[in-house]
Amino acid sequence: MDSPSCSCAISPSCDEADPESRTVLNRRDSLIVLACDTKYNHVDALRKLMRRDSRFAWVDLSSCNDVRHAQIFVRQRGATAAGWTEDDAQLRALLESDSIPQYVWPAAGYLQQWIRAHRSTFASKTILELGCGTGIIGLTVAQYAKLVVLTDCSAVSLAMTLESLARNNVCNCSVAALSWGREDQMAHVKKVCHVDGFDVVIGSDVFYFSSAMKSGLATVRSAFAPTNNRAAIFLCGSVARSERMEAELDEVPIQEGFELTDFVAQDSFRLYCWKLAAR
Repeated sequence: MDSPSCSCAISPSCDEADPESRTVLNRRDSLIVLACDTKYNHVDALRKLMRRDSRFAWVDLSSCNDVRHAQIFVRQRGATAAGWTEDDAQLRALLESDSIPQYVWPAAGYLQQWIRAHRSTFASKTILELGCGTGIIGLTVAQYAKLVVLTDCSAVSLAMTLESLARNNVCNCSVAALSWGREDQMAHVKKVCHVDGFDVVIGSDVFYFSSAMKSGLATVRSAFAPTNNRAAIFLCGSVARSERMEAELDEVPIQEGFELTDFVAQDSFRLYCWKLAAR
């Protein structure tokens, strides 16, 4: 595997929310999550633990003059853990078992460059990010978009992303728990964010196997508005790690009803721009 290189649309308070919804409040930020998804109950505790864990640090999002100064919360490779107590054993085990979203992976840097060069693509648009990980891509595109919803199924990822949003006082972003294939979660995200669908869906280094890709593409389709959805686009950035993976990135979306409208190749990075194919 490669080496890793205030909310505008928040859920109502628990008293006002629909019975099936819940918002976990943390100062100015919130997590959009269904009440039945209890695996996210410990997100706030994870945030507190990571603040004490010496392996996690703040790194600059960008040094570009045209982008406001921002930082993201990431795990440093090779750093030694410190700051834990015996009471942290359960959360510590979760951190150790779910390490992938804690790092910035190779496609992110390339995709950041493309986003900055094509910022007009995102102006006044609503954006949903799949598998946000550290939140680096969502925070980058938030410089230009109307609304960005950063999603992941990992409680660790969501905890890190909430930390970064709170640190940077971002006012056009929300964070949501979203597992691919969960139509109930997607419907809840749309309802809370007051959108029929998203103009742009982004994924960076999120697809590794065709079975997961099919679920992810189904979620992309459901993220688009039910009508006039052929104007929406899916940007998929990836560093292919095998010929099999590269072939699947080329072929599976077509099999699932998408058509390729643009393609960028730089070094080992590939960026695909997909739209729903005409029927």
